[in-house]
Amino acid sequence: MYVSQGKQFEFQMPYTSYIMENVLFKISYPAEFHAQTAVEAAHTIYAKLKELGKTADDIKSVSIRSQEAAINIIDLHASSDRFSDR
Repeated sequence: MYVSQGKQFEFQMPYTSYIMENVLFKISYPAEFHAQTAVEAAHTIYAKLKELGKTADDIKSVSIRSQEAAINIIDLHASSDRFSDR
C-alpha cells in the first residue's frame, strides 16, 4: 500500500467494475452516447401521455438543455461520410 504523510492510501469505494457497469455505458437505444438520456426521457414522457389518454399532439412545446460537448457532437450541420457521424 502507498503511504503519504503518514497516512495509508485507501480507495473511497471498493476497487471493482462500478464505473464500467454504472457510468460509462448507456446502450439502451441506438443513439449517440450523449443522446441516451434524452431518448430515455422521451420514452418516459410517451408512457405518461398514454397513461393520461393524451398524445404528442397535446404537447405545446419542448425545451432541451444540454452541455456544450453534447451539442457539438450531436448537432452536426454538415453531412458526413463517416458512418459514426450519421
